[in-house]
Amino acid sequence: MSYIKKINKAIAIIENNLNNEELNIHDITKEVGISLYHFHRIFNSLIGLNIGEYIRKRKISRSAYDLTETNKRIIDIAIDYGYGSQEAFNRAFKAQFKTTPANYRKLKQGSYIYNKKEITFDYISHLQQGVTMEPKIIEIKNVKIIGMSCMSSIKNNLIPDLWNRFMPRIHEIENKSENFKAYGVCLCSSTDNKKGDFTEDTEFTEIAGVNVTSFDKIPEGMTSYEIEGGKYAVFTHKGALSNLRMTYDYIYGTWIAKTDLKLKNCDSFELYDERFNIKNQETSEFDIYVPIK
Repeated sequence: MSYIKKINKAIAIIENNLNNEELNIHDITKEVGISLYHFHRIFNSLIGLNIGEYIRKRKISRSAYDLTETNKRIIDIAIDYGYGSQEAFNRAFKAQFKTTPANYRKLKQGSYIYNKKEITFDYISHLQQGVTMEPKIIEIKNVKIIGMSCMSSIKNNLIPDLWNRFMPRIHEIENKSENFKAYGVCLCSSTDNKKGDFTEDTEFTEIAGVNVTSFDKIPEGMTSYEIEGGKYAVFTHKGALSNLRMTYDYIYGTWIAKTDLKLKNCDSFELYDERFNIKNQETSEFDIYVPIK
C-alpha cells in the first residue's frame, strides 16, 4: 500500500471517530502500518498540517455542522467532541471560526474559509502534483486592466460563462499592453455581505480582463480596474480547472492557518500567461496571487 493510501486510510479512521474520546494517534499508526515518527513526518509533508492540528480543526468543523443542522445544546456538542466545558469549546471554536458557537448557530450559515474539510485521496494527490504548496513572495506595481465583469459565488459559479463572453471580444481593446496577459480578479471587497463572512453563497464581483497601457477607449459593455501593487504570495495551479477548488481549499484552509504572513485587505487575482492551455489542461499552469502585508 502506498503512503498516500495509508494516510488516506488514517484519515478515514479519524473521520469515523471524531467524537470518540478514545481516538488515539498510536492506534491509528498501528492500524495503517506506519511508525509514529514516520507517520507524523509523512502526514505533515502531504497535508501541510500536523496530525493533531488536523484532528482539532476537523472536530471543530464537524461541531459547526451540528450547530446549524441539529437542535443539540451547545454544551452537549462540546462534550461530544471532547471538550470538558462550554468555555473551552467556545475558545477553540472562536479561534477557528472567528465567532462564538452561539452566534454561528444564530447566523445559520457556514464559513467557506474557516471550515476545515475532510481530506480525500484526490485532494492529497492534487497537493503532490497540482499546486505549489509554498508560494513565491513577489512585489508588483499597479496593473491596469480592461475587461468584463459579473456577479458570481462559489455555489453558483458564473465565471466560466464570463470568460466565454469576454474572450471573443479581446480584439476590441485597442490599448492592450505589449505581450499582454489575461487576468481574473475576484473583488471580494465588493460583496454586500453584512455578516462579514465568506460562504459558498456569498456573491462577489469577478472581472475577466487583460492588462492595458491606459483606460482610454473602453469598449461598450466593458469595465476598467486597477490591481493594487504591493506584496503577493503567488501559488501555481497545475492541471485541470476542475481541480481549482482544491487549490483554493489548500490556500485558504491550510496555508493561511500555518503561515506567519498576514493577508492584506485587497483583492486576489489569477494570471494567465503562455503556460495556460485550455485545450490541454493536464500540462496547463497559471498563477494565483494572494495579497499579503
